[in-house]
Amino acid sequence: MLRQTSISAYQELIPRTVAARNKIISLLKRSNMTDGEICQHFSDHEIKTIQPRARRNELVKMGLIKEIGKRPCLTNGKMCHFWGVV
Repeated sequence: MLRQTSISAYQELIPRTVAARNKIISLLKRSNMTDGEICQHFSDHEIKTIQPRARRNELVKMGLIKEIGKRPCLTNGKMCHFWGVV
């Protein structure tokens, strides 16, 4: 059985998760980005609590964004996948 505190915590997370997904879609409508570039638009606290990479993965599974290709990431110079809106 779920405790009320767990249910409350989950219910508080839903709007933040939806907002993070919407922010990622908005960013990708402007420009294709790598995960590292997407994370630059979130605070350190948001990266730990909202987890933009997980939200991006959800958007891929929903069919709203897709992998465009690979290129050097502007944040670390490493070759990374970059994403765009479908």
